[in-house]
Amino acid sequence: MGERRIFLVGAMKAGTTTLHDYLVQHPNIFQQSIKEPQYVSWVTRNEKYFNYDEGDFKKKAISVIPVRDDTGYEVLYSQAQSGQYLIDSSVFNLPHPPAADYIKEKFPDAIILILVRDMTKRAFSSYSFQKSKGAEWAKTFEKAIEEELDGLRDGYIYPWRNLFCSKYSQQIPRYM
Repeated sequence: MGERRIFLVGAMKAGTTTLHDYLVQHPNIFQQSIKEPQYVSWVTRNEKYFNYDEGDFKKKAISVIPVRDDTGYEVLYSQAQSGQYLIDSSVFNLPHPPAADYIKEKFPDAIILILVRDMTKRAFSSYSFQKSKGAEWAKTFEKAIEEELDGLRDGYIYPWRNLFCSKYSQQIPRYM
């Protein structure tokens, strides 16, 4: 793996795709084939965060994790030229508590970029996006929030945790 890393860690539905697309236009930033490999959140998963043992939910959730091991992650960057920055724009890294420590340990010189959005608008946008993809089962945003407040979404991966992913005051300090 290359030495120069950029992690665009989030937040989802805050304009990260646009920022990523602008950044990779620079010749010193390597554009690998998968914008959001979600590698870090996968290799640091546990039962509290990323519970994949819930039947049909597992089938939907697992499809958003395209890279699940070191080899797959290294292959993404194997065509980079010497001196190029290697970018990982996985937005699950911001809400995922173990991610910051893992990045610091494995890539201590990485540049961390955090892009946020009004918390309520971000949460609603995330809900609406999942709904448009047929991946949100709650009939209304209010119902989705109620489920989350009642603990029914604890352990689910982040696109289905609208409030949790908007808790920037807990997430950003981990990267400081």
